[in-house]
Amino acid sequence: MTRLADTISLEDFRAEVERETLLSDYPGAMKIEKGIPIYDARKVTPDIAPEWARIIGEGPGVFVVKAAFGDTGAIDAASEVFRAIIADERAAGVAAGDHFAKAGANDRIWNSLQKLCLRAPDVYARYMANPVIDLACRAWLGPGYQIATQVNQVRPGGKAQAPHRDYHLGRRHSVSMGRKAAGDPQIRRCDVFGPARRRRLCADRVGWPCGRAGGQG
Repeated sequence: MTRLADTISLEDFRAEVERETLLSDYPGAMKIEKGIPIYDARKVTPDIAPEWARIIGEGPGVFVVKAAFGDTGAIDAASEVFRAIIADERAAGVAAGDHFAKAGANDRIWNSLQKLCLRAPDVYARYMANPVIDLACRAWLGPGYQIATQVNQVRPGGKAQAPHRDYHLGRRHSVSMGRKAAGDPQIRRCDVFGPARRRRLCADRVGWPCGRAGGQG
């Protein structure tokens, strides 16, 4: 079996990650900052979707939309409900925690959107009624996308998530990684289409994200 380490090329990696992001390649952006296209939500229209898809599929893989939430109070209102859910689950002894810290160190709300909707449907409606985020999802995943969310709150002293990638067939073992390196077509298909079916979205209120959302086509 081919060793994965033998297939890694530092030069290929550098050529991929050191490409310069040019404003001329993304004319809808207001500027490029640290290699990331920055957009103004007030000037975003559905016509921008192909450009965003190109950023994700062929470009830097990330873009920022400033003022994406016109109703920033919706984020604060949802955060208050999430904090109440965390407190209730802790009090009931059903707090799940996350995969990275010791039990009880951090907080996580599984299926947080469902719980938000059931507890405060008016807040849920405000939180989800965002045309910019909808456009970002549709640009890459198409109109039939779904959103699944888990709110993760890292407490002081709690271990943060390690860099990782989620796969639809579960986390990979070194054996399956070796099969990919050897050219196994099944693993190759997962590698090609896996990232095309998931996107990460983050709403940043004042410097720290209030939660995490994964869109899936």
